[in-house]
Amino acid sequence: MDTLITQENSGQSIARNVGITASKGEYILVLDSDDFFEDTFLEKALPIIKNNKLTKIVTCWANLIYEDKNNILYKPLGGKVNRFLTHNNALGSALFRKKDWREVGGYNELMVNGLEDWEFYIRLLKDGGEASVVPEALYNYRKRKATTTEKANKVRYKLLKYIFDQHKEVYGKHVDALFTGMLWKLENEENERVRLINTKEYKIGQSILKPFRFLKRIFK
Repeated sequence: MDTLITQENSGQSIARNVGITASKGEYILVLDSDDFFEDTFLEKALPIIKNNKLTKIVTCWANLIYEDKNNILYKPLGGKVNRFLTHNNALGSALFRKKDWREVGGYNELMVNGLEDWEFYIRLLKDGGEASVVPEALYNYRKRKATTTEKANKVRYKLLKYIFDQHKEVYGKHVDALFTGMLWKLENEENERVRLINTKEYKIGQSILKPFRFLKRIFK
């Protein structure tokens, strides 16, 4: 039987904790309303978490669906906590055990501006375990400008500092992995910048602005 829970909008962390608390199953799969899994995800993910006690999270590759139609394939690496120090190496919608969620205290309800899934995964993995990845694009993620992720980007450095402050001991144990992850992230952001520059919309915008920039130089 499906159960519909309604409440005042208090953020994703509280909504997920309320829903998971009310759930009866051994495994939890969270899903945002505007995204969707392919039908075969659970068929492939459940045996992984059932047969491997070290696996605490099961994620997969994802189709990132942009409004400009320039979609890309995202391949999170998963792994142990050292791969989660600079960025979330699993999807925000992933499979995990309810008992593991309970043991770490659920999602952090103070995090109402985003990145709560990443911080939750660090707590799941910091004492051991790993995130396993199904190497197929079984998740479809709509990248809209008004999403929680987009909002999180506006206060990104505050959120990053908060996560660091909450897990200083973990970061201190994995300094080498932290540095490597930072370099990877810089490279990934540069690739994304290049992708945007090559979109049709960006090129049209540059063409429109070109004569105005020329006039600005003349009359400067």
